[in-house]
Parts: sequence; C-alpha cells; structure tokens
Amino acid sequence: MPRSKLLIIVFVASFALSGLIESVLSAEVAESVFLIHGIALAVICFAWCKADTAERNIPAPVGSALLCGVLPVVGVPAHLLRTREWRKALIAIVKAFGVLVMSILAYVLTLYAGEFVSV
Repeated sequence: MPRSKLLIIVFVASFALSGLIESVLSAEVAESVFLIHGIALAVICFAWCKADTAERNIPAPVGSALLCGVLPVVGVPAHLLRTREWRKALIAIVKAFGVLVMSILAYVLTLYAGEFVSV
C-alpha cells in the first residue's frame, strides 16, 4: 500500500481514537487530548504531502507541505491543484472532502460510543 494512502487511514483512525479517548476522560484532560490530536494532524498532513509528491516523482511545490501541515483545509486542495491536472485535482479534492467527512463521522461515533459505554 502506498505510504500516502496509509497516512490517510492513520488520519481517519486518529479522529476515531481521539473521540474515544475524549469520551472516557474528564473535560480538563480532554482539552489536552484535543491539542495533542491537532499537532498529530499537522504532522500527518505534512507527511502525506511529502509522500504524495515522492510517489508521483515530482518536485514538491514550494510551501505545499508546510501549508498542508499548518492549515490543511487550504493546504491540501492547494497541493492537489498544484500537482495534478485540474480535472484530476477536482476529483481528488472531492475525495479529500469525503475523507474529512469520514473523519468527523468516526470522531462523533466513537465519542458517542465511549460515552455510552462509560455510563
């Protein structure tokens, strides 16, 4: 499996894990988990951008990896538009949005499941 796809799976799984941990822990500790998860997401998005360009054997666009890590909502679509033909980039952006929706759904479901189990 390509490293970029593995990092996408880790991205979604991190939301599920974060939701589960936050549901079980107290509110004060959950804030720390939220911060740690944000940092982990930045690292995952940065690594994904680097892996994507390496797999495509193209030079990394200047600043793409940093923008993906710091502001993924803007950085990932920008990276996709800079590294692909515009039609393929638009399809990839829709897929990226789907990954985001799946991640949020995984977070909500595990948050609810954790609260249900801990009661």
